[in-house]
Amino acid sequence: IAEVKYSTHFDGTPNFDSTDGPGLDSGSRNDIVRTHDEFQYLVQLATDDAEKDLRIRLVMPQHAGKQVAVWSYLPTACKQGSTLSADKQTIDCRLGNVSSAGTLAVYFQGAVLGSSGNGDRITPPALEVSANGQVQAGPASLPETLTVSAAPFYDVVVQQSGSGPTGFQPESGPGGKDGFYHHMTIGLMARNPHGHGLKGVEQLDPSAPVEIDLDVKDYPPSVAVPNWHADLPASSGNRPTGSFADGCGSPNNGRPSSLFSGAIGMYYRVMDQGPTPSTANTYVANGGDCRTVASDRNHIRLALDGVDTTLKHIPTIMLPDRRKLPTQQEAWVANKALLVWTSIEDYPLNQPVYHTMKLNSVSGRSITGQEISGDQTDNNVSRTYPLTHEASGRASKQFQPDSSLPTPYATIRDPLMTSGNIVNQMSHGQTVSTQLTYSTYGTIPHQNVQMCDIVDRTAFDIGQHFKVTLNVNVPASEISYQYGVPASGSPYFTSTDSAHSEYEGQGNTPRSVIGTSEYARASCLDPTIRWYATPQEAEAAGGLVYVRALIRRLPASRDANMLISGLILRETWAATIEVQTPTHIIRQAGTPIAAGSIIRNRAELRSDTMPGLAKDPITWDHLRAVNRQTTTRPTKKVIAPANAATAPVPAGTVLTYQITAHYATVNKPVPGTITVTDVLPSGLKYVADSARFDGQQLEPTIQNDAPAKGLTTLTWKLENRTPFLGVHSAAAAQPPLTYQARTSQTLLDGTKLRNDVATSGGEYDAAADCTYVVGKGFGTCVKSAFAEVTVQTPPGFVLEKSSTQNSISPGDDFDYSISFASIGQDT
Repeated sequence: IAEVKYSTHFDGTPNFDSTDGPGLDSGSRNDIVRTHDEFQYLVQLATDDAEKDLRIRLVMPQHAGKQVAVWSYLPTACKQGSTLSADKQTIDCRLGNVSSAGTLAVYFQGAVLGSSGNGDRITPPALEVSANGQVQAGPASLPETLTVSAAPFYDVVVQQSGSGPTGFQPESGPGGKDGFYHHMTIGLMARNPHGHGLKGVEQLDPSAPVEIDLDVKDYPPSVAVPNWHADLPASSGNRPTGSFADGCGSPNNGRPSSLFSGAIGMYYRVMDQGPTPSTANTYVANGGDCRTVASDRNHIRLALDGVDTTLKHIPTIMLPDRRKLPTQQEAWVANKALLVWTSIEDYPLNQPVYHTMKLNSVSGRSITGQEISGDQTDNNVSRTYPLTHEASGRASKQFQPDSSLPTPYATIRDPLMTSGNIVNQMSHGQTVSTQLTYSTYGTIPHQNVQMCDIVDRTAFDIGQHFKVTLNVNVPASEISYQYGVPASGSPYFTSTDSAHSEYEGQGNTPRSVIGTSEYARASCLDPTIRWYATPQEAEAAGGLVYVRALIRRLPASRDANMLISGLILRETWAATIEVQTPTHIIRQAGTPIAAGSIIRNRAELRSDTMPGLAKDPITWDHLRAVNRQTTTRPTKKVIAPANAATAPVPAGTVLTYQITAHYATVNKPVPGTITVTDVLPSGLKYVADSARFDGQQLEPTIQNDAPAKGLTTLTWKLENRTPFLGVHSAAAAQPPLTYQARTSQTLLDGTKLRNDVATSGGEYDAAADCTYVVGKGFGTCVKSAFAEVTVQTPPGFVLEKSSTQNSISPGDDFDYSISFASIGQDT
């Protein structure tokens, strides 16, 4: 080799800083390079003749016994046989042979490790060049030594927790005082203050704490960090766990006291499980421990011990929607939960009080003894939020399942509801419960709470298992029950109202109106109501209509739930009643309660503190009367060949499919018809006379080119099938339906054949029938299933001969069909 040149091509990548200094770098050719940044060396070889086995070997140096940088990757110019050592310290770059004189230029890129400290040096990596198996003379000059620039750039983030950050809790303060709890998160992230990502960031000394001083002057005078919960009796169940004894903890390592809601909401927040290491993409590597050093009226001082700042792992996403974090701009190393308490005595009635937490200062020491710098003020102040000392609350009413009678007379949760334990339909003779809920959301106890249900006795009978249960955390002496009969002695109203649907208010279904009917005007405050101590007494006195629980005092932030069970839907209307809205009809006494009838049941929930809850729309609910309701669900699989679901099948294979229809009802079982609709894709042909149901031949109705050209629809009617008594389960399975289909010989190799099936129980099915969409099958319809196979077609050709006649008589015309096709890949 005639000449070797060795130089620094660049020592840093954009963006650069306006000046040099710890953690800063003003350009790409100043012999300075920041941590987490890259540099590049250029090796040039000049040859004066053909050469064999040109080879460059570079070894990254150490500084003071530690590794400062590594090679980023093998250069693209390096050919087969080149290697980068596992520790990324040594590159062996094989350049192969050159056939004539010329010049080669190879660029070697390195990266400065985050463990490097300010002032560390990167001397020129040891260079060895060889050709024809012989080491060549080195370069005339070497690159300049690079100096590492680093500073402990860390930013404190002050914000509220992700959900439920504040709340009122009686007896949550010192000495059992009432007050508000506040959940704050105090985060620490590494990042260059000039927006250059992690460039220039230096690790913190793991033996020195990070101290964070917070300004709480904008909180009420009683502000305090709750360290008193750790001293509560174990039997109270209110002790904090994990790291929360002193009020500052890791949100995913233990829980605060149940008096502080018992959990920290971390949606859209970075997770931290304290000194327990993590590599999960939602957690910091090791957030260390958080402790409260001191707190007073104006300040709260925290210390973080043992935080991992090596940045070998940083969180990349946040829950619940896996939102990506901008990891090139912020690297979270800790995110602690800070609990704060304020006394209700500091909040004037009905006046909002505003709260803001700010960062005063942050201090800590890096591995080279530098103090933390680079904190950015835009993250140092929490969102200002108000809290108000006021009375607020909410009331609701819902029909719920009742199992006081056995199936099929018990009601179950509506399977179409995505949340809640709600009953929307019931059959004659079934029993249902209604739940009334009264919640005090504010800070003031509610006085004389009344929870009263008004039963429409034209539709409901009082069952033998009628029962009222009140679930509320108040002394029993504070509660009383009453059962009322109208002054007239008749339990029937002359008029009522209904709704468009039992699903009113959902989607595009309009809400009903309260109306002016007699039932709508009925009130539990009516002084003419005759009240009794037991439901039996009320029934004997003319008929139970009003069911009332009275709570003398319901503390703030409490729920009261009254469950009334044992309401039986009648077969016929008990008395003639006029329905005024939304459609005027007359329900005639003695006539059957028709399927589809929407029945309203009202409740009145109020208190002396909040009397306005009485006419809230959510204090009524509706039921639809149904004759019966069925649930059909199919399963489908290939049972022959046995491995067809996991291994490709040859073209021309005969597949055996098995469809199992599940048929269930929670009402009285009545035999019905199950319709099975199976759609064969193009390339799959039904084998005649192959279908069997419960071991007996049952041929389908076949529609070619339906529902689209190339598709085939097979339809079976499974008649006189009795549904399983209960909810959908394996026990609801009907006998299996099997049939065969042959894959086409001319399918392309790797073709996937998806075969969709849907079932229907007809008009009584709870879920809507499925609709087939080309390219999507039956989609996400709950009454559908599919099986898929992959076809394996080796290269070759197929020759087939067939006739449309199985037998002929002398003189008859007959024919042969000869088919030839090339298949698989090109041959």
